[in-house]
Amino acid sequence: MSRLALFSLSALTVAGLAGSMAVPAAADPAVPTLRLVGQQTSVSQLDLGPAGGSAGDEVVFSGSLRDAQQRPAGRFNGVLIALDAEGNRNQAQVTLVLPAGQIAVQGELDFAGPQPFVHAVTGGTGRYAGAGGTFAFRRTDQPGVIEITVDLR
Repeated sequence: MSRLALFSLSALTVAGLAGSMAVPAAADPAVPTLRLVGQQTSVSQLDLGPAGGSAGDEVVFSGSLRDAQQRPAGRFNGVLIALDAEGNRNQAQVTLVLPAGQIAVQGELDFAGPQPFVHAVTGGTGRYAGAGGTFAFRRTDQPGVIEITVDLR
């Protein structure tokens, strides 16, 4: 199994998730920080191009979001596109679907790099319309579970 698929199985995805709840940022209460735990519930790997790991292979994933008190808070969906044969570098696109709207996330995900993995918030809907900021996540010791922090501006 490629590193790309292992990530999906062990981390998410975007997004990535087992939890989510908006908490006001300490510096500016008008700019929310969302703290999420994600639990991946579905993953499919598409071996596109040459057999085995290659650039262009995809992993499609989804899961549930929970807040710090383990209450349901939404879901996430995403796609990773391999940029190298090893599956270390990937283009990530993730959507967080929350009660107040959606948050779109994208960026390069380099599994060989340090955690947290950080991507750009590229937009949103509802309460998050016009959102920008950062989406960061860390793997946990639990398979398929990640801790997420979304800083919006």
